[in-house]
Amino acid sequence: MPSGIPNSTPVATCHPSKLAWAKSLCKSCYNKKIGNHTRSTKAKCHPERMHVAKGLCNTCYLKQRAKPKKRIKIIPTCHPHLEHQAKGLCSMCYLREYHKNNRERHRITQTEWIKKNPEIHRKFKVKSQFKQYGITVDEYLVKYKEQGGICPLCDRHFENQLELGGSVYNRLCVDHDHNTGKIRDLLCGGCNRKLGILENIEWKNKAENYLKKWGYNN
Repeated sequence: MPSGIPNSTPVATCHPSKLAWAKSLCKSCYNKKIGNHTRSTKAKCHPERMHVAKGLCNTCYLKQRAKPKKRIKIIPTCHPHLEHQAKGLCSMCYLREYHKNNRERHRITQTEWIKKNPEIHRKFKVKSQFKQYGITVDEYLVKYKEQGGICPLCDRHFENQLELGGSVYNRLCVDHDHNTGKIRDLLCGGCNRKLGILENIEWKNKAENYLKKWGYNN
């Protein structure tokens, strides 16, 4: 062992006077071995060229990588006219099946996220509720200011919970025509529900006949 080298330091088997570089060889011998191995490896496609990968030379290997892979078209069993997503299902059916099988995990994750992001969840809930009526948050605020925050049926005043950051339930609701979908005014929750009952002609007639049966005349 060379003088001055600790006993724990590996020594090259080829030249004990030198330190081991890799595979118990000194740096010079290891580089010679690697160089000879590289030079002796020929490409199968062009034997006069050096091998790079998968038995090919550099040019042929790059050409092979550039070729687009043929994708086998899979037809979903649920909806053959839609694109396949996974497990023989289309995107819609796959997501429905996935959420069904992972319902509890999603519930826990969603609950934790709502606790950490209450304000973001509130804004998202408001937007999603307005979206089903075809109205934006800005349009709602304009209508609220036009009415002065007052329900036109019971004349009660409601604070603007969207600007105050309060509950999305304690506010004026969007009233719309169930037949045409047209937006009418903003009503309180109680008046909006009562109006929906009055619009049900079949139920209204049954209710009037029921009251007449018991002697109620208005």
